[in-house]
Amino acid sequence: MRLPLRRRTVVAAVLLPCAALAAVAVAKDAASKADAFRRFAPKVRTHSDHDHLHVESDGMPDHPMMVGITAWQQQVPLPQPYVGENAWRIPLEPKPAADPLSAKSHFFRGAIAIAVNGVPIFNPIKNDGKTDTFLAGELDEFGGHAGRADDYHYHVAPVFLAEGDPSKPVAFALDGYPIYGYTEPDGSPVRALDAMNGHEDATLGYHYHATRTYPYLNGGFHGEVVEREGQVDPQPHAHPVREATSPLPGARITGFQTSADGRTRTVAYERDGKKGSVVYVQQPDGSVEFTFSNPDGTRRTQTYRPGDKAPRDGERPPREGERPPRGEDGRRGAAPEGARPPRDGAPADGARRPWLEVHFAEIDADRDGVLTKAEMDAEVSTTFRGYDRDGDGRATTAERSGAGVRTAMGGFVQQHASECDADGDGGMTAAELAAVAARMFERADRDGDRRVTRDELAATGGGRRGRDAPPTGTAPGADPRKPTAADTIRGAVYADNWFLLYVNGKPVAVDPIDFLPHNVVTLDLLPEYPMTIAVLAKDNADPRTGLEYGDRIGDAGFILKFADGTVTDATWKAKCFARGPVGRDVRAPRVEAEPLPADWFAVDFDDRAWGAATEHSIDAVRPPDALAAHDFAGAKFIWTEDLALDNTVVFRTRVERPGWKPR
Repeated sequence: MRLPLRRRTVVAAVLLPCAALAAVAVAKDAASKADAFRRFAPKVRTHSDHDHLHVESDGMPDHPMMVGITAWQQQVPLPQPYVGENAWRIPLEPKPAADPLSAKSHFFRGAIAIAVNGVPIFNPIKNDGKTDTFLAGELDEFGGHAGRADDYHYHVAPVFLAEGDPSKPVAFALDGYPIYGYTEPDGSPVRALDAMNGHEDATLGYHYHATRTYPYLNGGFHGEVVEREGQVDPQPHAHPVREATSPLPGARITGFQTSADGRTRTVAYERDGKKGSVVYVQQPDGSVEFTFSNPDGTRRTQTYRPGDKAPRDGERPPREGERPPRGEDGRRGAAPEGARPPRDGAPADGARRPWLEVHFAEIDADRDGVLTKAEMDAEVSTTFRGYDRDGDGRATTAERSGAGVRTAMGGFVQQHASECDADGDGGMTAAELAAVAARMFERADRDGDRRVTRDELAATGGGRRGRDAPPTGTAPGADPRKPTAADTIRGAVYADNWFLLYVNGKPVAVDPIDFLPHNVVTLDLLPEYPMTIAVLAKDNADPRTGLEYGDRIGDAGFILKFADGTVTDATWKAKCFARGPVGRDVRAPRVEAEPLPADWFAVDFDDRAWGAATEHSIDAVRPPDALAAHDFAGAKFIWTEDLALDNTVVFRTRVERPGWKPR
């Protein structure tokens, strides 16, 4: 009877030390990694489980930010809730990957490492897959900037965090391996590095190094990671309080200050020798008040609250050089004073000089003071070839988002991407760009001789055809009737978040503000009946995940009213072309999509198989207050049945006018 007891005791005595040793090893590894972050406590906090070290922070460093940036998207650094389940996770026991993944072709979204001060580090190549953020002037003097969610992060290794001690790691890659500075931990020169910018050491094991040239830190992952939707998964999400803003060309950030209580921050910048600033205050309730002081002397204050799609005053953030948009009655939310909406797909510059007038001298190749159609076509051809980098006949979004093309029209393509990519398929063709340019040229060419002079530009306001121009849409054999002002009708269009509007096969209006849900576009239209209306509408959703503002499922809606009585309602046709996240799965989100038909906007397009649009209530769409300044009486908000998951929708309708005589 005693022998079995002894045997059981002996077995326990052998197994218990093995388990204890494993636990000690894990605890030692966790403590070693945690030590690297402890210098930045209590702002950075760590705890561990059996597999991971969890790092919590607000993502805000102690050093000044943003100073030195010359390519600014107008974002500013805001604290982020990288805590709890949204904390960073570092594997305690990294495992070498059977097939290491390079950052040259992967991980263009999200972080690839976490600095020891709790600031995430992104791929040095931005999400277009081409642009080196360091070389492009997008980074401050510490190697970081604020992203589209107003989240501060680095794009190069923060070697200054070692504080002169090469034995201290400055970051950990998300595969669990440490990142050291420009020398070995003992101060000796760095030995040969592999393709991931790391190597094996008898003392430290595998580790990465910072370098002064690309890839600057880990050039991918030596260890095992999971890539999903172009980023390491899982990883924390930033929580924006406002939508992403637009680039401010020519601006240089000169200063950054934080108040003693940490609530008020100021970004100072210069543009064209004049000073501007953004002062923003974080309130106890999580809201943020922004005060924009532009170099042109204009000033505006706006407040954003978490979960809002728009600032509480119902307007988008100002873009430098703009005046606050007000309607004829002085109410905000209407079209900018003195501005006219784009016609036939042409860009609208508000009260500023039209694009063709501004760039006349650049396109006038022979400098004879006359712009010919051949010169305009040459400008289009040169610009398109510059963006079509792989020569496949389509300038994709990634190609257009890379380094700009140094032509007069190069900047136009980047600023008016939605107009240049008429079918919204992400690939601009030469024909699409030529069509936009042709419409601008034809409006300026008052006498139709395929030559535009400066006098014509001045007489037409830079591109609006005079009333004595030949009328369009005249039926064969009919007596042409000269159109008058009474023939035009006014329309108002609103989409959550963006639209492109065609009438009788021609683009007549585009939402000029990408993915802001609170602007109403008004337009004047010379109708020709029967009138076929086709609209491409998109919600602000990531095309890969279907989520908006990071990790949220958004909503949508579209409404239109023309003065001839045309309104949106359930008689319109509607079809979804992109839906997500499928099954409302926000943990592993994906999108189901089908390509847009090439002629979805054509008069003779066959939409008979499409279903009817679904009418939605105001409570479901939750439109902004800006709609109150416009007449939408009788019109209904429409979409497909699923207002939340259907993110790209095409609407079509045909308006008959019995007894109408063609002009």
